[in-house]
Amino acid sequence: MPSQTNDYNETELQLQSGYFFSPGYFLAYWQSQIIPNFSAEEIAFGNRLRMHREAWIGAHLAALKTALSGEKFMLGMPETDPPDVLVGNFHQVTTASGKIGHNLNWFPVENTRCDISAGEELFDQILNKNAAAYTNTVLAVYLQGTETIPDLKEVSDKLIALEEFHPSEVVIMVQLRDDVNEGIANESFGFVQVYPSYDAVTISRNDVDAFYMEPNVMIQTGRGLATEPTHLGTIRLMPPT
Repeated sequence: MPSQTNDYNETELQLQSGYFFSPGYFLAYWQSQIIPNFSAEEIAFGNRLRMHREAWIGAHLAALKTALSGEKFMLGMPETDPPDVLVGNFHQVTTASGKIGHNLNWFPVENTRCDISAGEELFDQILNKNAAAYTNTVLAVYLQGTETIPDLKEVSDKLIALEEFHPSEVVIMVQLRDDVNEGIANESFGFVQVYPSYDAVTISRNDVDAFYMEPNVMIQTGRGLATEPTHLGTIRLMPPT
């Protein structure tokens, strides 16, 4: 259970289901709590940080959806696995009788990595997730070792030609080379949708609208019209112990 700290009236919590985090909040947490406290190897492969790696990808997808739609998308952790992470947004609804409530629209995300420098084939990695368990799920593929990026349009054409493919969408995420403008690093990510159609967009980590901070954290306390999206105020998301 979250604990209250009297000195600062903060709520402390571990990464857990039921809470939804803004992409900017989670990325700030990653920079301040994960990178300084864990080795590069543990961040990339350690079991303690598995959920945090999933959420890191989810934060970037939430920023992408925010940038494309103009609505504020958040990331959340699911109660069961699969999926790896949830991306969604809260919105107000009114029934025919005039009752006001809130709904949480979300979609499941399954993450996988493909290390090009290790000889892994992107198309094969995607096919490994072509299973009924991932029906109506967004498959996010994080490319590593991307000195040579495969022909993503060719991958897209092959996926679209399949007679049966279970994920509803496949998005390839590539970290682009940092540009430095007036001493400020502009870390950007390329997102390429390769299924069900082909499209590409670039999002900068400096995009404060995509990686927004307010509200920082919301909580789902019910379902349907009972869902109350509560701004939790000052939250201190704790690193794993």
